[in-house]
Amino acid sequence: MIEDEVLRKIIPTEQDKARIDGTAARLTSLVQDYLDSHHIDAMLKLVGSYSKGTYLSNPDLDLFIMFPRGTSREELVEVGLKIGEDVLHGSRMYAEHPYTSAVFEGVDVDLVPNIHIDSTENLETAVDRTPFHTEYVLSKLTEGQNDQIRLLKKFMKGIKTYGAEPNVRGFSGYLCELLVLKYGTFRGVLEAASEKWREGLQISLEKRTAKLEGALVFYDPVDGKRNVASAVHVDTLSRFILAAKAYLKNPSEVFFFPPEETARPDEWLRDRAENSGFRIVSVSFDKPDVVADNLYSQLWRTHYGLADKLDYFRFNCLRAVHRIVGDRMCIAFIVETDTLSPVYRRMGPPVSVASSKNFTDKWNEASPIKPFVEDGKWWAIVPHQYTDAKTMLLNEVSCAGIGKEMDITTIEVLDHKETLEKADRMLLTELLDPEPFWNKF
Repeated sequence: MIEDEVLRKIIPTEQDKARIDGTAARLTSLVQDYLDSHHIDAMLKLVGSYSKGTYLSNPDLDLFIMFPRGTSREELVEVGLKIGEDVLHGSRMYAEHPYTSAVFEGVDVDLVPNIHIDSTENLETAVDRTPFHTEYVLSKLTEGQNDQIRLLKKFMKGIKTYGAEPNVRGFSGYLCELLVLKYGTFRGVLEAASEKWREGLQISLEKRTAKLEGALVFYDPVDGKRNVASAVHVDTLSRFILAAKAYLKNPSEVFFFPPEETARPDEWLRDRAENSGFRIVSVSFDKPDVVADNLYSQLWRTHYGLADKLDYFRFNCLRAVHRIVGDRMCIAFIVETDTLSPVYRRMGPPVSVASSKNFTDKWNEASPIKPFVEDGKWWAIVPHQYTDAKTMLLNEVSCAGIGKEMDITTIEVLDHKETLEKADRMLLTELLDPEPFWNKF
């Protein structure tokens, strides 16, 4: 069976387990010694996939420093981050909650200060519920389910739906664990997704205490007011459903171990672009100096903002993709056209409306011919503000609602020909070849 073969390749070996167990023990001991020597009242707890036994090879270690209730946020952050810097010489990171990220004995480590609470009804920080996640999963796992979770995680990684970060907008490790608890097995999850899942689906294991909405809603069993799947975008959900259907129809290891991405040859890219009937424009900016999560949030915001501008000014964005290439943030757009005629026909109000005079007054002089009536409405032939997409993007970027960290002075806009000559080949491949990789095998 395919899954048995995959498990033989992804279950950590006894040597792997011994190595990570030793690293986890030494990390915990090192931090505990620091707490003791500095008389810091806090306890330590390893959480995440390592502590649940659901990790793949080379897991991260998430060590929580649990301060007693009553600790101020200022003390929590100041002391908690100083521990990470003094012990691990790590970098301060800021997501919903500040923490320290470092590498210890070759293993990525997150050292996270939080408040030690006895119930998720008493949350004080954004991460206080995380230890309860570990306890819940460990209390519910049945024999063999940890390996079923490994299969689901590896499948998700293979099809690029794994991770709640903004660059993926997908399924977190905890969500994968809950899905296996809900549906029993890896195949059970795939069968449910392929047969029953739709946008807006609501799933729960325990009591729901609030009405939540999202592309996918999975009520957190330790906090019924929280959606564990809040990061899942409808496109990522759809990709998983498609992959689940394809795998069940034709199981293959390629879903778990996809081929390395390669760019299409230049000849293929040029042929597809030149014989398609559409045009391409691309935009790039210097990469801002922000943490990775913020970086991709900025890129998505810029992607959507510029696509909206292309639509607004009638170039009509048909598809867009983005990619970080070296020190540049790159976005490529397929548009219906990159050049417009000097004028277009604009609809006005019905002639019976009092405000119609505003329309005729505006266009009496600005239009090459006077406004006219057709089908009971005023119409005018009016000039396009922009007749080429490149000029529009250069002029409108400052008011396009792009990521606030993007430096618009570093913008470079390439027209159709320039894009085909200069743009990153993987960016163009993704733009022009959207077929899922599993359909090609």
